[in-house]
Amino acid sequence: MTGPARASVKFYRDLFRYNHQVIENFLRKLEHLPKKAAERDRGIGHLSLARTLLHVVRVHDAWLNYIVRGNFAGLHESHERFARLRTVKDARAYFGQSWKGIDRFLGELTPSELRRSARAPWMPGRYTVEDVLVQCTLEQAHHVGEMIGAFWQQDIVPPQMMFIPLRTGKRVSVA
Repeated sequence: MTGPARASVKFYRDLFRYNHQVIENFLRKLEHLPKKAAERDRGIGHLSLARTLLHVVRVHDAWLNYIVRGNFAGLHESHERFARLRTVKDARAYFGQSWKGIDRFLGELTPSELRRSARAPWMPGRYTVEDVLVQCTLEQAHHVGEMIGAFWQQDIVPPQMMFIPLRTGKRVSVA
């Protein structure tokens, strides 16, 4: 993002509170499904609902706890730990551990930090921390869409993920 379209630090903190709540809502939903239903291959990007949600958390963890901090050695080690995760229980533990660092990062975020360059080892070019925040959010949205489709295919109502109701705490019916 460049020029006057830049968002504020407050906006990104609000957006990531929303991202956090969506992940929490999907985790709770998966924790209430039978284990086999949450971990079965559904033919979506990361196969199961559990594995797809793990991937969403991994995206946030990798970018915000390692890449923007320039900790590529830690990124490699965390990737090896992540590769062994499969279950909803794994997702819950990983989410709790990862999000502590993300909250710390967001708490320290400043306007100049948003403009700072970042670089991922697998992605060419340079981009800003603000670009990374947008990347994480859009990646989450893409995979949440996959999961919503998988829920509907099984006649299961997906968890709440609408931005305005989650941000305001107001319940809405979309039926």
